[in-house]
Amino acid sequence: MLSARLFLGFPVNSHFAAQLSLVNPDIVRYFVQQNGEYLIEVSYLNQLYLGKYIEGVANFAQLELLETHIYSLLKRIAPEFAYREVPLILFPLIR
Repeated sequence: MLSARLFLGFPVNSHFAAQLSLVNPDIVRYFVQQNGEYLIEVSYLNQLYLGKYIEGVANFAQLELLETHIYSLLKRIAPEFAYREVPLILFPLIR
């Protein structure tokens, strides 16, 4: 039996990857972890994303709150990047 979780993620494009290369690696490791409380790095359909899993059933208001939280964390990593120009992507990940 297949099981899936929803993931809301920011697609890491070349501009953001360039910004990340300028950031202290310790800051990136602090905010991006495999099992941490902050952002998780996921590869989906050959695209890298930074985001969070959605726990349980979420309504639109909860998704908007999670979106705000993700952008807030990204802003702490690379404050100069124009995040709002790149929309977050919602997709299922099969376990």
